[in-house]
Amino acid sequence: MPPTSDDCPLISNRSNSLSSTGSGVLRVHLYHHPNSFQSSPDSAGSLTFIYGDYTAEQLCVAAAQACGILPVCHPLFSLATEDLSCWYPPNHVFHVDESCRTVVIYRIRFFFPNWFGPRKSYRFGPANNQEKPVLDYPTLDYLFAQTRSDFLNGQMDVPLTLESQETCLGLAVLDMLRISKERKQDLEKTLRTISYKSCLPEKLRSQLQTQNFVTRKRIRHHVERSLRMMSILQTEGRSLKLKYLMELESLRGAPKQETFLARAPAATEATWVIRVSGETGISSSHSEDKVRRLGSDLFPGSASWQGICGGKIRTETNLGVK
Repeated sequence: MPPTSDDCPLISNRSNSLSSTGSGVLRVHLYHHPNSFQSSPDSAGSLTFIYGDYTAEQLCVAAAQACGILPVCHPLFSLATEDLSCWYPPNHVFHVDESCRTVVIYRIRFFFPNWFGPRKSYRFGPANNQEKPVLDYPTLDYLFAQTRSDFLNGQMDVPLTLESQETCLGLAVLDMLRISKERKQDLEKTLRTISYKSCLPEKLRSQLQTQNFVTRKRIRHHVERSLRMMSILQTEGRSLKLKYLMELESLRGAPKQETFLARAPAATEATWVIRVSGETGISSSHSEDKVRRLGSDLFPGSASWQGICGGKIRTETNLGVK
């Protein structure tokens, strides 16, 4: 059942459902499972839990261990409902009995600003005081799989302009090249077995289908030619994933943020709004006017936002046991 104590919207209007689950089972869907052996282009997997009580935090720990997520990156993840409508709080308890048929999604919830690019974010370990990337390789792999899934399944609002179409075709080239390298497969075989349209969002696939035969053939030849040119470069799979994420960032627009309705301890009505954003940190706003909702976000009547925490410092602590 959906959570009752953390009513935070995530992504609305998700119609496609995951495969059905048998009775008496709680299933945790993973966008990326390192030990998944399958021929499909993605690396999704799942964990199943049978009779008993489990907290959302326990499920997240089990999922992190299965995916190789380090403890320093574990707090970035959370569980979402199957329809991606809201998040489960860490203390939410799942009761698995013979009637349970619950599916939850293990997702990256929190993001850091400038995690790539000229003004990168870094994390520091107190032992050696050396800069380290914010995201390690297992987390980067999971972020790629999650972002790719959202992109292909229509969870991102991609404009159907000529410029965005060119970007999407470039992403399809990167994706097909990655698949070829990860499978250690000949490029010509990849072209025969995977259509570039399967690496595009549903909306764009429908739009391309309305084009005449000559246009579709020209686009297909353009993709194949670009793929052959890029295959000459000795590029690792993770470098292709990073390039994919960087290119997709230009299509995503404003970064995701979450807003929460709050009230002062002695107040009877909630007139405070707390906003959490990976780009601007944590900020609050207070207004005597009525709080209004626009889509999944809350907005105070007329007050401005005031920063509480910029979220720019992240400390990594290594504990040694003797």
